Amino acid sequence: MKIQTVTLIGLVAVSASAMAEIPVSQYDQFKATETFKTYITGVGRGFQWANAMLRNEGMPPLYCAPDNVGFDQNDYLSLLENEVEKKNLRTDSPDAAVEMVLLFALKHAFPCGK
Repeated sequence: MKIQTVTLIGLVAVSASAMAEIPVSQYDQFKATETFKTYITGVGRGFQWANAMLRNEGMPPLYCAPDNVGFDQNDYLSLLENEVEKKNLRTDSPDAAVEMVLLFALKHAFPCGK
């Protein structure tokens, strides 16, 4: 039992570091995999939690989606795909992280008023 637990922890650590950041140059290679889709959904949910924490502390959010808008996996993937296709200056670099591209996509889709 102890060996199985240690092995499981090791596998989780290795997979977490392997998926630490995905450059745009590898986006086409990974975008159809379930692991990537789940990962991007987790990143998106992390941004939602960050927004909730920022609002709770009276700070400006990362993006301003309406309260009645919920996001699912397809929403995050669609936003990411559209942003990658735009090829703007911030995301056109092959080294740009898809996680940051997703954040730009959310900021562009749901800008905050000044």
